[in-house]
Amino acid sequence: MRKNKSIILVSLNELNFDVVNKFLLESKFKTFQKIKNNLSTTISETNYSKLEPWIQWLSIYYGLKADEHKIERLGENFKGYSENIFQSLEKKGFTVGAISPMNLENNLNSPTFFFPDPWTETQSDNSFWSKLIHNTTSIFVKNNARNKINFTHYIKLLLIFFKFARLQNYFEYLKFFKKGIKKKWCKALFLDLLLHDIHMKKINENKVEFSNIFFNSLAHIQHHYFFNSINSDDNKKNPEWYVNINDNPLKDGVELFEKILNDYIKLSHKFKIIIATGLTQIPYDRLKYYYRLKNHEKFFNNFEINFDGVQELMSRDFVLKFASNEKAYQAYKRIKNIKISDGTCLFGDLNLNKEKLFLTLVINREITEKDIFYNFEKTEIKLIQFVDFVAIKNGMHDGKGFIYFSDRKINNNFEIHKLKNLIEDMVNE
Repeated sequence: MRKNKSIILVSLNELNFDVVNKFLLESKFKTFQKIKNNLSTTISETNYSKLEPWIQWLSIYYGLKADEHKIERLGENFKGYSENIFQSLEKKGFTVGAISPMNLENNLNSPTFFFPDPWTETQSDNSFWSKLIHNTTSIFVKNNARNKINFTHYIKLLLIFFKFARLQNYFEYLKFFKKGIKKKWCKALFLDLLLHDIHMKKINENKVEFSNIFFNSLAHIQHHYFFNSINSDDNKKNPEWYVNINDNPLKDGVELFEKILNDYIKLSHKFKIIIATGLTQIPYDRLKYYYRLKNHEKFFNNFEINFDGVQELMSRDFVLKFASNEKAYQAYKRIKNIKISDGTCLFGDLNLNKEKLFLTLVINREITEKDIFYNFEKTEIKLIQFVDFVAIKNGMHDGKGFIYFSDRKINNNFEIHKLKNLIEDMVNE
């Protein structure tokens, strides 16, 4: 390992440090306090439609603005000629590794370790454990709203746990496991802690010189429970059936990441540590309900729409795959006109790309027994039987971000897509 040239990039997706600051009056948050003292702000896009994590993290990895790499959807692969930071450093002879890099295709020759995020269809490295981790965590993330996970996947998760979970964190795992029965955000924290333990074991066992780990639980918590972490008016209060008024999910997350980030700060003698949020979140202006389809095939059979496959993305987004461009186009024409009885279109943000159709279940209010649609035979059907409730949206994206370097302090308003070039300069210092 090259002395003083190895780097760990911790992707702390979308965490709002301005809100975290209110927790730091408590003495137990010493690591966050240390990070705060060397924290700078970042900026990204001004167009709100570009403020998506799968767009901005790709900008970070490739060193390109959104209009340059032109990726708009989660699961789209970059087809340009530019190299991402992993490719660039690998070509220079550095060993690289990545855990769940957001929306990044694995086009490396020989990564020390690599397994994709739960939503991106690309190969992991060739090891048994990386394949198992990717496939298993993907199942749990995508099915979190449904609570319908095959028993064999729990066995696989248990195998991963006993292989990688560190004994010192067993109490935390037990706490999140018990709380996760009623408090869904604890499941996300459990998985991020497991990814962290996997990462720690990988970098301790391998001479990796640049590694990246992507944590998404805090972004998930802000999106779904932000109003429980701030002083909000009556229009911004989550219903009691959704989350207890006395719960503070974001503080639960910050307490866990106080421990996780401390592990990385303690590695500063061997690695240069970068902690970046990419974007951040601010409170949304109202309650917004998110649903997703329970079974895509059963639902679209009502309209005689047959597809060859479905790729589920984050929350309510998904991609339908067809045997031909023509079949995709015919499905597009039908789907864009699917409405419920009050005239609301069910699907929006439709994007047809050859034999693939990207779409979003856009209804954003509470779905009740009164919401009906009519199938291909004009039969009246209740929508509620075809959807799973995902969450109530609390947080929205903001172009401001935060970044920490263990060995330097940079100026505020750093353009986040320039991080790739800065990392390349750092390894050559």
